[in-house]
Amino acid sequence: MNKTILVFLNYQGSWSTDTKEEIFKKGKIIWAGYKPIQFGHDDGVEWDEVVVVDYSNEDLYNKILENLAKDTIIQTYQVLLIKPIRPEQIEQMNAIFKKGQDDSSVDFTPGAEIEDVYSGIDTEKWKKLFNGDYQDDIVVMNMNYFRNEPKYPDDYKGIRKKTTKEAYMAYQLSAMPAMGKSGVLMDIAGRVLEIIVSVRDIKYNSFAFPHYPSVPAFKSVFTATSRLDSLVHQHAALDMEHGDGYAVRPYKKF
Repeated sequence: MNKTILVFLNYQGSWSTDTKEEIFKKGKIIWAGYKPIQFGHDDGVEWDEVVVVDYSNEDLYNKILENLAKDTIIQTYQVLLIKPIRPEQIEQMNAIFKKGQDDSSVDFTPGAEIEDVYSGIDTEKWKKLFNGDYQDDIVVMNMNYFRNEPKYPDDYKGIRKKTTKEAYMAYQLSAMPAMGKSGVLMDIAGRVLEIIVSVRDIKYNSFAFPHYPSVPAFKSVFTATSRLDSLVHQHAALDMEHGDGYAVRPYKKF
């Protein structure tokens, strides 16, 4: 049975874009990015690359875990065992996004101020991303932990969804039109099965990597009032204490 891993890499000394090719030569790299900016928590590590690699059998999978621990060019690493959803499911998701690209009902103006999104958490990091020199395509790595039951604020007066699935769908109904309008496409998504090696105590059970055509496109969704109005449902579905996000520059070849 094949095994798929998500690997965070911090190198020591010099490295190149070919370094990961050598490290994972017995596997198949299906996605990769570089220079991730972390939001939410702090791993305490400045990661260089993030790679998703598929191994065709258990022996190759066990071997790469051994090699990562011994590889002298790697200073720090983190490994998650994941199960991506099928390619046809990604295609169906992207078909919905593509339909939304011409949705004239979506209006991004006026967008919220960055300081008002997520109550000012990581404001300076967001500003650095949105105002930085790099403005090309960006992948937002959403590392999530879904609750067993939705949890709304005690003072919330709106309609409370009964299940986590219903709560997250309520958020998606508001967020997906804006995402589709921005030109986003999903690169990869699925379940986190196990934390194999980590630099701190982390807890995820789901992941999704939407790929935006530019940093400004992502900003338009990030600050869209239609999305922000439904954040209460997202936060009810997801345990934000355990969730993390990374903005990553994707490699074109994957």
